Amino acid sequence: MPARMKPLLKTFPLPKTDALYGNDNPDDPTTITIKQADQGTASLRAAELNDFDIERTIQNEGSSAVARKRISFSVIRKIEVCNTVVGCNLQTEGGNPFFRFGLNNSGPISQEEFWKRWCSLDPIVADEIYACVIEMNPLWGTEDNPND
Repeated sequence: MPARMKPLLKTFPLPKTDALYGNDNPDDPTTITIKQADQGTASLRAAELNDFDIERTIQNEGSSAVARKRISFSVIRKIEVCNTVVGCNLQTEGGNPFFRFGLNNSGPISQEEFWKRWCSLDPIVADEIYACVIEMNPLWGTEDNPND
């Protein structure tokens, strides 16, 4: 029987997050749902990772200087997480969803809002979530990724 295309999703518990914030209820753990990136997401990620050179001539010196923009690892992580997290029950201090997604959470937040919230996470939580992203997208965690 041929393969049937469907999104590959996995829900992960976040035990380090629960320990950090004192959630000791095993019946209601903090979780994150990650999708395996499709080719479109992989292409977007690869495009974001491209370096580009800008060359500018300094007129009064008669010489040129090259400025190079490089993307940081933290930006790569935000891109990867933003494009693969599809569900999360993490809550704000007021009990609202930390990240909003479709239907149940009143619609998704913008990429800008996602990034703002991502940057406000405790590093332990961000690292735990990112490890789940890499588990679902193992090529992103390798040095020999042909898409980089």
